[in-house]
Amino acid sequence: MSASPPSYASLPFSTLLELMTKLDEHVQPQHPTWFSINTFAGMLILYALAKLLHLVLPRACGRRRWEAVSPTNRKTMVIYVLQITVTLAAFALQMASASLAKFEFTARTLEMERAGVTLVAMLYVFELVYRDSMRGPMIAHHIITVFIMSLAMTLVYTERDPSFALTGWLWLFQATTEQLTFVSLFLYRLKINPRTLRILFRVSAVQAFACKAASIAGTVYVWAKWQRTATGSRYRAFDVIFFVATVGLAATQVWGTYVVWIMGNRGLRADEQPRMSPAESQELQSSTPCSVKTADNYFMASDRLPECLA
Repeated sequence: MSASPPSYASLPFSTLLELMTKLDEHVQPQHPTWFSINTFAGMLILYALAKLLHLVLPRACGRRRWEAVSPTNRKTMVIYVLQITVTLAAFALQMASASLAKFEFTARTLEMERAGVTLVAMLYVFELVYRDSMRGPMIAHHIITVFIMSLAMTLVYTERDPSFALTGWLWLFQATTEQLTFVSLFLYRLKINPRTLRILFRVSAVQAFACKAASIAGTVYVWAKWQRTATGSRYRAFDVIFFVATVGLAATQVWGTYVVWIMGNRGLRADEQPRMSPAESQELQSSTPCSVKTADNYFMASDRLPECLA
């Protein structure tokens, strides 16, 4: 029999008993023939919600504003709403299992965490299928996040190591702290006041970067304390995968933060410039179409920026 994971030494006996009960389940997440009814039902629910939002959002946003948005961007706005609602639900489950951060494991907290991970995984896979197009950094972000969370949850069972449950819990913050960013992008599509957008974009850029940097720091701490010194081929494979995933995800987050911050700066420049007459505006657009001189030009010239996040 292989040696116990190093993390066992940090567990009280009562927690260890709870953990063993959960880990002794006969069906494990990595089993190829495990038919997860709740996952497939969740995907169908997301599909139904997306269809419903296509009916509700025109009334909520105003039909004229909604029809001014391209069909592709309407799908994007639907995804923004789903991102906000589903990740909030996942965040609530994450907070309900917050005792994992204190290295306290119960059957209930592990179920809560697994439910949160499942919600985010369903959402990201649904978005990859539902959207007409997505930029490379966002595709990489979704794939890396789903993969590393799935791997961590699988290793909880294959290695019977609860430290991976904490890794998955911390990694979940990569998906559950982006609500303000999606609110900002949704309002951007509706072309609200640039000054308001500037504030939202700047605050969301700082908030998301801080939360995700803390998430990465937490996973690195868990790896260094409990996983780095463990023995076994799966641990060594995880070391490599974890390093690559961490670097890749950090790169996508830095890029996303940069894009959101730049959008805020453009809103500032647009709002601070005086309004021009229609003739002056037309002359400016014909000579320098990429300039950002007015609030109207702000939306025209920066229209491609949200696609870097999409």
